[in-house]
Amino acid sequence: GQMLFPDVVVSYGGPQSNAMVAIAAIVHSKNEELKEIMGIRRTDDDEDSLLDIVQRGLDELDPEKDFEEEDTGNDLLSMDEAAFILELDDEKDQDQQQGSTGSSFSQYSSFTGHRYKKKRFVYYTKKIPRYLRKQPNGNLLRAMSLGMEIVELSNVRYAELFGGDYGGSPIAPKEIKAPIPGRSLWIPQGGACGVAVPGARLLAKEILTFWAKQGRDVPLSVCVPGGTCTTGMLLHREMTALLKQREAEGQPELDIQIVVVPCVGDDTYAMRQMMALDENTGGPGRASDTPTILRPHADGNYGSSRRRLGGYFVFGEPAAAILQTFQEMKESHHVFLDLLYGAPAWSLLLQHWRATPSNGVGKALRGKRYIDDSCPIAGRQVMYVHSGGQEGIASQLTRYKHKGLIDSSE
Repeated sequence: GQMLFPDVVVSYGGPQSNAMVAIAAIVHSKNEELKEIMGIRRTDDDEDSLLDIVQRGLDELDPEKDFEEEDTGNDLLSMDEAAFILELDDEKDQDQQQGSTGSSFSQYSSFTGHRYKKKRFVYYTKKIPRYLRKQPNGNLLRAMSLGMEIVELSNVRYAELFGGDYGGSPIAPKEIKAPIPGRSLWIPQGGACGVAVPGARLLAKEILTFWAKQGRDVPLSVCVPGGTCTTGMLLHREMTALLKQREAEGQPELDIQIVVVPCVGDDTYAMRQMMALDENTGGPGRASDTPTILRPHADGNYGSSRRRLGGYFVFGEPAAAILQTFQEMKESHHVFLDLLYGAPAWSLLLQHWRATPSNGVGKALRGKRYIDDSCPIAGRQVMYVHSGGQEGIASQLTRYKHKGLIDSSE
């Protein structure tokens, strides 16, 4: 039967997170669907402006508010326990959902005589910066306009609850109580859990289908910017399974590999997160089962902070190289990238692209020197998977102005 959508989704992360906006949009969409089913019309409150809605939410923030209505311990469901996730397309997906708990969806299947109950999204984050509280924008503005509830934590408390070397835990910290016991779903930062598997499977199918028709037997590198590296890890796993299935069926061979471009931390951090995620979602958790990681050129002219990260950027920190890539992609290629993931990822990609071999590529791609075969984009077509975040470009550019990297008059 139909899966149960949770009454409350709980997650955590930064105040401009892409995953945060995605979850807020999913919960909002479910609320709109339920209202439509029940025939609920828009009210005068629905006509408030986005800024009115968000400012009201910020004014009512209660830092470290306890959402638990009664002390029943930590009853937040992880993905493996949740009765919900997505209404999956095939029986195979449904068979993989384990340990369904809570009420069945049937209690909501007929709304006659039932009162509409709004689905909630509760998001834990660090103390919101004063400038962002005063003038909410970007992803925070969008997520709060979609109904997200924020719980602010001090930096120390945030680190106590969510810190660690291996990314987000698939299980909620015991200190965080479930808003509605047995009907609340915990999603780690960046969606790093089984919730993301059906979406990764769909994306893998779409890429494979497209390349089978359009690729003309050219090897393909699918480049994915990585924060928690959830998309990259799960896309790699699903693509590997599909390619093996294709081979078993005797279909023509395709050369498609997934390449993660770390945007948070370095390659070691990305590897740790992907191995932990793979193990937490049913995989073996071996380094050999993770996607290829794109590494910066060792001889790059980096500042001290980038040198400490082996040439990777410091996440969220304005950098001249990121801005240069953003402007080049916009002006030369009419591609608008966000400055947290897109522009840093392309800055590293272009390092390698400009150093590709002079043979086998178009004139525009011929670099100054040969790049060894270990580079995951050498001699291959590149497909970039955009991760979102363009609503935050304005706020990001404002930070570049504050840092003096953009003229304040522009």
